[in-house]
Amino acid sequence: MTRIALIVACLLVPAAAGAQQAPPPHDSLRGAVRTVDPRARTVAVTTGVGMALRVVQLRVPTELRVSAGGAALPLTALQPGDIVR
Repeated sequence: MTRIALIVACLLVPAAAGAQQAPPPHDSLRGAVRTVDPRARTVAVTTGVGMALRVVQLRVPTELRVSAGGAALPLTALQPGDIVR
């Protein structure tokens, strides 16, 4: 009986350790700009496919670099309809 308990404990410890280490959050999306509010530093993006379209409101941190073709752009350069990713 002790051997079974030891085997079960050996199997559960790695599983519990893996469950505690959550992957870092990964926020990425692809869509079309709907609105840009430079004062509030927010961008609304329409994303999804077909009947599953949704609007995602994003806060843009001041340290985030907006670029197109490798060239830095101000947030005000984004226009409704622009494709972002």
